[in-house]
Amino acid sequence: MKDNVKGIGIGLMVVGALGYLGVLASIFVMVTGANEEAFRELNRELGPEAANFIKLFSQWVGLLLGVVGSAVLIFGGLQMMRMKSWGLCVAACILAAFPCWGCCCIGFPLGAFGLYVLFQDEVKASFT
Repeated sequence: MKDNVKGIGIGLMVVGALGYLGVLASIFVMVTGANEEAFRELNRELGPEAANFIKLFSQWVGLLLGVVGSAVLIFGGLQMMRMKSWGLCVAACILAAFPCWGCCCIGFPLGAFGLYVLFQDEVKASFT
């Protein structure tokens, strides 16, 4: 089982990197205004003040969550490869299993298997 830990760590770092690609795509959408039609519809329904608040809040909070979440995945994967910070590795596996990070096709099974491996007594005892 210990051999699986390094592979899962690499996988977590890949999912984190995919999360950063998603952040870059979101920045591109913000800069180019590719999502302006959706916000124009909100503007008509809610008024300009509410629509601008929703636009700024959703974009910036989404970017912040993407940056922080991806950093946790990458750092958690690195710590998993080093067999350190068991709690952080568990948190990174749980985060990877959420369908909003990186690629859910990779993240969910990786996170679930990572949790399975991390809760093995032999593996848990190996962490410092």
